Amino acid sequence: MATDADTLQTAYTNFCNILAQITANPRPTYSLDGKSVSWNEYYSMILSNMENVRRQMIFAAGPFEVRSTVM
Repeated sequence: MATDADTLQTAYTNFCNILAQITANPRPTYSLDGKSVSWNEYYSMILSNMENVRRQMIFAAGPFEVRSTVM
């Protein structure tokens, strides 16, 4: 059974693949049958989703401690 961290990693990988596809073959914004398709909005939505999934990946990893020394 997949853990939450595994599921989030899969989602992040899927978003990376979508991002690679839409940047490799960019398309203009267009209208079809009265519906508008904005590739800039789609691109922004993918980036936003990636950021949200990445944040959830950090939370799923659990607490952590950072140690530093100042010299």
